[in-house]
Amino acid sequence: PVFLIAAILMSGVPTITSRVGGVLPGSPAERAGFREGDRVVAVAGESLWRWVDLETLLRAPGDAALGLDVERDGQVRTLELVREPDSAGNFTDSGLSWHAPAARVGVSAR
Repeated sequence: PVFLIAAILMSGVPTITSRVGGVLPGSPAERAGFREGDRVVAVAGESLWRWVDLETLLRAPGDAALGLDVERDGQVRTLELVREPDSAGNFTDSGLSWHAPAARVGVSAR
């Protein structure tokens, strides 16, 4: 058991980075121009690299429009994400995901 615990501690804790795994169609993120593979490096000028930090900043109170600095193809660009509040005034899901969206399986209507 000692070796197992040592191996776990030496391997480190996995951290989900701020790389976008998926963008929901029709979402504020899609309208802002986000793409799968983008890496968010800052929100409103505040640097970040962990997904949990990104989620916290996207749900924080403030202006609906946020400037997000995104690294894409080796260049950093700023995308404006306009967050949408729910009936209670809290910002809803922006449509960004750290994982790819689930595939839809079915028969299309014609």
